[in-house]
Amino acid sequence: MDWIVRAIATLAISAAISGLMAACSAQEPKILINQKMAEHFYNRGLERLGRRDYQGAIADFNEVIRQIFKVSNPGWQYLIKFDKIEPSTTSITKMKTEIKPVVFDLKQLIVPPGNTVQMENVSWEMFENILQSMAEGYAARIAYNNGILEIKMPLPKHERAKSIISDLIKLLLEELDIDCECFASSTFKREDMQSGVEPDDCFYIENEPVMRGKTEIDLTVDPPPDLALEIDNTSDSRVRFNSYQALGVPELWRYDGRELKIYLLQDKKYVESNISPNFPGLPIAEIITQYVKQSQTAGRSPTMKAFRAWVREQLQ
Repeated sequence: MDWIVRAIATLAISAAISGLMAACSAQEPKILINQKMAEHFYNRGLERLGRRDYQGAIADFNEVIRQIFKVSNPGWQYLIKFDKIEPSTTSITKMKTEIKPVVFDLKQLIVPPGNTVQMENVSWEMFENILQSMAEGYAARIAYNNGILEIKMPLPKHERAKSIISDLIKLLLEELDIDCECFASSTFKREDMQSGVEPDDCFYIENEPVMRGKTEIDLTVDPPPDLALEIDNTSDSRVRFNSYQALGVPELWRYDGRELKIYLLQDKKYVESNISPNFPGLPIAEIITQYVKQSQTAGRSPTMKAFRAWVREQLQ
């Protein structure tokens, strides 16, 4: 009888594997093997099966499958589940398998303000699905680079710094009589680069005529923003940094709550710089930092008036 029980269990697991492969053959799932744990649960499952402990055997055989296979599928995971073991009239045990899709729901993810969540092994298709979910009104910022997805929920001080620096940029462009197209936190992505990012703010300056009036962005034909702004006063995100780099954003400003740093793209890598090609001849990093700090005590309007006066003085 022991060999019959063992054979039945083996056949049941084989059937489950066959069902999984048939359901996922088009997706080429990744297979991870944890042999030691799988053998432990397999042997214990056989022991429980022999004792007619069907529920215990169900749990163990499900664990065998979980240890052997982990399916990576865009937005889906397939779980093999032994849902029923019952004795038949011939005293031979039958096993029934079931494959159920489990969908990741972004609403299940809670990211408190000021925190960042990273997920690994995220496919491009899953990234696109999450983007669609976030389009329904999420305040988070996302970044994606080579399978790593980052979701960042900004704090009020983050939003305040973004607003002040963005207003300083717009005022500076206005005084210099330079037009711009601001795309704020629009999503910039390219599948061939396996990268995507939502900046805190961004500006088309040199390429403003190309982007004037556009409501959609396709980086396979459109240029990336000439200038992107990142507020990183709670964390230093390499995922976001690498995303900008891969997408070819030529100038990146990063404010960490204390100072502004400028990064320029050279040979597809960012290097820190003391100057801004978009505003040559002006001590941008120093002066932006100064007026952001001033706004915290003097208020927004007085700060903008003082900054406008400074810019006009530089232009004389």
